[in-house]
Amino acid sequence: MARTEQTIDGKPEIAIIDYNQNITYTIHDGSCYKAASYTPAQSPCVPDDAVLVGAQVLGSSNNSLAVNTWRVTTPQLETKITVTNDTCLIVQETIYGLLSPGGMFTV
Repeated sequence: MARTEQTIDGKPEIAIIDYNQNITYTIHDGSCYKAASYTPAQSPCVPDDAVLVGAQVLGSSNNSLAVNTWRVTTPQLETKITVTNDTCLIVQETIYGLLSPGGMFTV
């Protein structure tokens, strides 16, 4: 499962991708849409050209999670991705950039 959030025409859009069922649920402007999804699950690691932004520890001393935040820059997008130190599990991902004329990210 993955959840993405973006703003289209000034309105928030949330997409929930179920990789096991290959279904994407999209909530936009008060409506919910269900569609077949052909989006592959992301690899749980950062690209080789990623730049380390910093290391943090989330949580309290007796229940903590060590993470690293990385920045990946392309001509159209900047991505910040936070992953666990031990398994490279994605904790948070934020993508900034320009949308193509159709309103979709071009990667």
